[in-house]
Amino acid sequence: MTRAAHIAPVALPGGAAAMREPWRNLVAHLRHAFGPAWRDQATPVLDRLSATASVGVLERMMETGTNAPPCSSAGRLFDAAAAALGIHTARIGHEAQAAMALEALARPYMAAAHPYPVAFSQPAPVGSLVAGPLVIGWLPMWRALLADLQADEPPGLVAARFHRGVADALATAAVRLGAGAGTWVPLSGGVLQNRIILEEIQVRLKAAGCRPIAHRQVPANDGGLALGQAVLAALMASA
Repeated sequence: MTRAAHIAPVALPGGAAAMREPWRNLVAHLRHAFGPAWRDQATPVLDRLSATASVGVLERMMETGTNAPPCSSAGRLFDAAAAALGIHTARIGHEAQAAMALEALARPYMAAAHPYPVAFSQPAPVGSLVAGPLVIGWLPMWRALLADLQADEPPGLVAARFHRGVADALATAAVRLGAGAGTWVPLSGGVLQNRIILEEIQVRLKAAGCRPIAHRQVPANDGGLALGQAVLAALMASA
């Protein structure tokens, strides 16, 4: 198996704490997108962070790499987007709570939403080495999202555009990597529990002639991952 593409890794300040406190992911994503002067671009969300006295501490953690490992999880991106809209910004009570609320907010606005843009990059090959994985970057998305918040667009429309942007980015990446007419494209991972993302990716892949397949009996998230690991281990043991 080869990792052909991935989301641009962003710091996870505080490690596991960032999985419980979405504001941490918002700070990390904005700083990754805009650099140390991210506050100049983030005016629409600064009031949501102003009550959090630890923003400066988070920045120092990211600068020094202290308890801030790189993370390419789609879940943390959804947490950041939810926090930008004021959804469970400070803390969540269970896994994916913010992402679930974001999905519910987006659903009524999907028909009118256009996707936020994203950026694609790929390290060039050096000598005899092959090109590195395709990387999906979110700077254009954050620019557009913050502009919408500044313009007082409805939060549900912002959430819908975010969902469309993520789905469009993932489907486009698959096609860029060679998925075409008749190609089977298995869809898995925790983010595929989001019905909007699953539906939107399937529509785009089918339009490209691909044959997307999704989970029916096995969970798309950690349960399916654990089962897959067990199957691979059994196959290796019997080889």
